[in-house]
Amino acid sequence: MSEITDELINKIEILSKLQLNENERQQAKFDMKKMLDYIDVLSEVDTDNVVGVTHFNEEVNVFREDDIYEYEDADIIVDNAPEVKERMFSVPKTV
Repeated sequence: MSEITDELINKIEILSKLQLNENERQQAKFDMKKMLDYIDVLSEVDTDNVVGVTHFNEEVNVFREDDIYEYEDADIIVDNAPEVKERMFSVPKTV
């Protein structure tokens, strides 16, 4: 099992852009150790005769087909948009 060090907590804090106080760092260290200990317990479970699955049920595709059609009253919908560009909704760029 990997050791949860103060350096690892600092690295996680930087990568996640968190600012933890000393109590929160100690709690995070304790919680991560508990998670790793639990993973160690799970790794001891015999899974040799367990069949792997990718889905929890046998349904393959429950999605509807995409139907493309011209909506006659599209202007009514576009007229209600806060911002329109070339008869399409214009939305702010998100990054």
